[in-house]
Amino acid sequence: MEKRLDDDQPSLGYAWYVVGLLTLANISSFLDRQILALLVVPMKRDMHLSDTKLSLLMGLSFALFYTIFGIIISNRGYRHGPPEVMQRLAKGEPVDPKEYYFRGTPVFETSAENYKWITRYIFIATGTGERRVDRVILDFYKLL
Repeated sequence: MEKRLDDDQPSLGYAWYVVGLLTLANISSFLDRQILALLVVPMKRDMHLSDTKLSLLMGLSFALFYTIFGIIISNRGYRHGPPEVMQRLAKGEPVDPKEYYFRGTPVFETSAENYKWITRYIFIATGTGERRVDRVILDFYKLL
């Protein structure tokens, strides 16, 4: 049986399904934009597109898609520790999270009805102990 905190929160299985689906959508979007960027010159030449028409194709459609279907995440955080630990963090070196203090307050925004529930809660984020050069892994906790 899957654990549910309340009726508004989806099941854990469904949450992972959505994470997988959003990951695939993100990969598809990235590849789509990269392919389009590589084909700008041939498309402009073959289709006789002006710079304005090309910018509408590449910019406006992208912005509209993410405005309607995306989840916007704003994350404000505070990290504090001894100067030598902060320098190691700045260099991207692995640092045990017990050596510094980190808390964040993420805010989620979306116009998608299925995910409106995340806009009604306050969340706190903490470091999980795994900070990598290219990303920070966080644990999110919903305040009741």
